[in-house]
Amino acid sequence: MEADERDFAAGVAATWVDHLSGIDPLLLEIAVRLERTLKHLNRELEMALEKFHAEGIRNMEDFRLLALLRRVGPKGATTTEASREIGITKAATSTRVDRLVTAGLIEREASEFDRRETILTLRAPAFGLVDECQRATMEVYQTVLSQLSKKERGQLNSLLTSLSFPHA
Repeated sequence: MEADERDFAAGVAATWVDHLSGIDPLLLEIAVRLERTLKHLNRELEMALEKFHAEGIRNMEDFRLLALLRRVGPKGATTTEASREIGITKAATSTRVDRLVTAGLIEREASEFDRRETILTLRAPAFGLVDECQRATMEVYQTVLSQLSKKERGQLNSLLTSLSFPHA
């Protein structure tokens, strides 16, 4: 993170401390840094995936769904599992699945155990494409995290692991 970015977060925190008593300036600085870092990271990831638009991968949610199916293998995943994994509603997942089926990247079939549920699987031709996308996103993470030493990366991982979030 550049010095002006550090100064920006500190400046935002200092301004709020001046205007609103009881605000924790460190907490606000962290919040500003997290928001700006995530915004930058998401923008970089979306740009890395642009080269895959013609193949049907339009955004990170598409990639996350395909990556899930790549990881779980031939057993597939239900639409409910996919929705939870990528953090979007079942309706949004259904729309995304329709488009990815049409693009020939995934298959869907009714569950043999519960006809209300659909099982999604990655089609064989999509495996290489998903692997390419994974490499492209990892390059983004490598670039962003190259500012940290290996030890700092481990510390960051430990700190992020300490935060607890319910699975979307």
